[in-house]
Amino acid sequence: MEKILNNRPPFENAIFRYRSTKALLGEFKELENQSIYFSPPQDLNDPMEGLRQVYWHGDKITWRNLIRHYVICLCYQYQSYLIARDVVSLERQGIFVHCDLDKLPKPQARKLYDECLSAVEKLGTFTALHEYLSEADREIGHSELLYLLNFVHLLWLSAVQQVFFQFELVPEKPTQDPDPKPIADALRALAKVNRQLRKDHPGESLDKFTEAQSQTQEQMWLIIKANSNVPEHPNRSALLSEYPQQYLRDVMQLVFPQWYVACFSLRHDNAAMWGYYADGHNGCCLVFKPTIKNGNHLIRMKGRNDYGPIGSFHSFQEFPLEEVRYSSETPNLEFFRNISQYNQSDLKRIWFQSSEGQTSDLAKHLNMENFQAWRKGYWENYRISLLRKLTDWKHEEESRVILTDSMLQHGEDSNRVYSYDFNDLEGIIFGTKVTQSDKLKIIYTVGSKMEEQQRVQPFKFFQAKHNQRNGKMDAVHMDLLRFELEQPHLSGPT
Repeated sequence: MEKILNNRPPFENAIFRYRSTKALLGEFKELENQSIYFSPPQDLNDPMEGLRQVYWHGDKITWRNLIRHYVICLCYQYQSYLIARDVVSLERQGIFVHCDLDKLPKPQARKLYDECLSAVEKLGTFTALHEYLSEADREIGHSELLYLLNFVHLLWLSAVQQVFFQFELVPEKPTQDPDPKPIADALRALAKVNRQLRKDHPGESLDKFTEAQSQTQEQMWLIIKANSNVPEHPNRSALLSEYPQQYLRDVMQLVFPQWYVACFSLRHDNAAMWGYYADGHNGCCLVFKPTIKNGNHLIRMKGRNDYGPIGSFHSFQEFPLEEVRYSSETPNLEFFRNISQYNQSDLKRIWFQSSEGQTSDLAKHLNMENFQAWRKGYWENYRISLLRKLTDWKHEEESRVILTDSMLQHGEDSNRVYSYDFNDLEGIIFGTKVTQSDKLKIIYTVGSKMEEQQRVQPFKFFQAKHNQRNGKMDAVHMDLLRFELEQPHLSGPT
């Protein structure tokens, strides 16, 4: 009689993780090392991961600080471009949005960045954009802000390049700055048109209008580059055409801390998941038995935990397995009132104070009497968006462990590799296409670990098999393959 594994007794609390045999046995030796890698959101399969419908509702002080921050980050990115060229990918590296003028390491750098800011602020486009945003007194959506930044970006980049040349940081003088007046006039005309649109269509968003404009911008750029017949270097493209989009994406690091995720599933029987996550059925499905405390499912993992007197240390922690919710809705988030990745004094100084020392009314949530309530709501919003995926992925029944990187200690891939407790790995399901050779390698590895860790509870092997009656993938218990409790070696029937 075939013994079928399903997510009912005796496996009602099982959790599953699909892996390729290459991952388990190859370069990373995940089975031998008991390792689980936490992926950054950009490497996950749903491009909407962690997405929030971001909007900006600022005043004169906060909008000016945002525009200045954009320019400061642009200076840093241009400096990175000059150093990296095409050796390091600027897109992969991202934009350093934590750049703070008051904390630059050398006075020469501060002088350079101050001159760049001054050069951009003298342009009429800076004033025109600031007026457009601060006088709107409404929610500005992502597409509208992106369109506006695309509108001024090349002009501002040119101003930055001129300053770098004056500081003798580039060998050749950049081309002459384009005339900023037509762009400033266009911004003011656009603001007037938008005010009229709001008057004629009260309550309606301008997103559709600006999305169409942004698409036109992108298509015109592609036409120009395609007709030039000159190959575009990735880093040059990242600086010239992709920077505004990347800035709006990366600046969200100032709202919520960076996060990483290890994915599990409540099911082992979906053929599509075997095909996608287990290398076309050539891989395996790991069967974990989480600990249950107070109704919460926990998995023990050891990894980089914190810094001590002599550096970082590693220790076991119990991580909650949290179920993903599937919805087509996207949670809304206002940017300025959710910036958090600073201490309070720096947050006020950088984002909510003018150069004359005036404090924005939008900083009231940082006052002592409001701060705790704001903080509580902040963390609730943070977790909601990280546990939400589109309904197209509902069949996965995913649970995940979230690694929050508030201290920025998990940026390197190696710092996001954790090891699970081998006693929590109850068994392995072989995919339908796993070779005999790979099965033996897995069995030998498990046997070695049983002996090494003196494990006494049994380890189970299963074979995935397509069930023609219901179309699902059954898991047949290979009950002749068992390790003796006293001696961790395989034994068959006696």
